[in-house]
Amino acid sequence: MTKFLITGDIHIHPFPQFATIIDGINSRLLEIANVLEQIINLAYEINCNAILIGGDVLHTRKVDIQTLHILSKIFSKTKIPIYAISGNHELSKDG
Repeated sequence: MTKFLITGDIHIHPFPQFATIIDGINSRLLEIANVLEQIINLAYEINCNAILIGGDVLHTRKVDIQTLHILSKIFSKTKIPIYAISGNHELSKDG
């Protein structure tokens, strides 16, 4: 049987509100990245064939290089296929 882990609305972003800087990285960005890693780990634990992300991986379509680097690093470590569609935040003309 094929098994999927379905998630969405990750909104990875260095939100400045209530954040501190840890080794040059926004703490809220690190927290969101940690949650994404936990989602991927769960997919391994329950033997999923793929992860489906139903939009809003990013909080804005204007993404800083640090966020892209962290996201790329997380996604490149997994052997489980990850499929994502664009959400309203990725497609927003405002950001």
